[in-house]
Amino acid sequence: MSSEITEMVDMDEKSTQIKEFEERNPLVISERLENELKLINERFNSKDNVVMKVLRDNQTASFLKVKNLSEAGLSILNNDYYIVPMGNNVNIEPSYMGLVKVAINEALKRGFEIIVKSDTVSNSDEVKIITENEIDNLSISKNPLDNSIKGAYALISIVKNGNLLYRKAEFLNKEQLDTIKSKTFSKGGVYKEFPEEMARKSAIRRAIKHINYFIKSDVLDGVISIDNENYNFSNSNLKAIDDKKEQINNSLKELQELKAQYDAFIKENGISKKESEEFIIKYNIFTIEKFQSVLANKEKAIKTIKGEL
Repeated sequence: MSSEITEMVDMDEKSTQIKEFEERNPLVISERLENELKLINERFNSKDNVVMKVLRDNQTASFLKVKNLSEAGLSILNNDYYIVPMGNNVNIEPSYMGLVKVAINEALKRGFEIIVKSDTVSNSDEVKIITENEIDNLSISKNPLDNSIKGAYALISIVKNGNLLYRKAEFLNKEQLDTIKSKTFSKGGVYKEFPEEMARKSAIRRAIKHINYFIKSDVLDGVISIDNENYNFSNSNLKAIDDKKEQINNSLKELQELKAQYDAFIKENGISKKESEEFIIKYNIFTIEKFQSVLANKEKAIKTIKGEL
């Protein structure tokens, strides 16, 4: 068979695949999603490929993941997420670049700027116990002769109008990274091909979850949820996670209530928003305990804000 005929056959097969896909997916598909599905079809274009077989059905969880990731602004073309065939199914998860991209975009929509610093640490690197300030100024010299990973870190800062509002640092050692790897469905695929990227992602995904207190984005929550599905926990671990989620939700609710009380107190005493923000940033008032302390010592707080102490 000549190459011209082979190319024509391949084109016919692709056209048939697309036609079958459209017939089995009568729902309205956005132009962004349609283009994304074409890119996936081009990347996984073998005749018996499981990826397009799964994605032909718009009721599958995999199809909905691609839909949600593409609508969040991510693309397989930019390696914003991975698709890993697993038997008769596929695993889909955002990359660390995808997580960061969504966080940055969602923050910008709300007037915030997010700055992310992340890297891995190898056995040849000299690193002491890392604090947020050390991470901020950390410079690691890589040794090409020993690139085995012994840790990964991430520092995420939220800035508005040039003012630092929040900062979260995470450092994971090799033991922690290995534990995370052992609980993920993609340990034999993405982890094997991109060990450094996945190590960085482990640190970033931990840090990035904390910033949604400021951003409050359903889009970012959705992408994080897709990423969470990649982890294979036992029932006991799932119970612990549910308990932790409830604890976190209750804590956030309490924190929001205290913040509302604080805002009312500030307004009643004629303190400007700028003065309040400077006070919060200077004294790192982001926790339940800190807000409780301020509200329990209102007179002292007012004097501190006005520079009388």
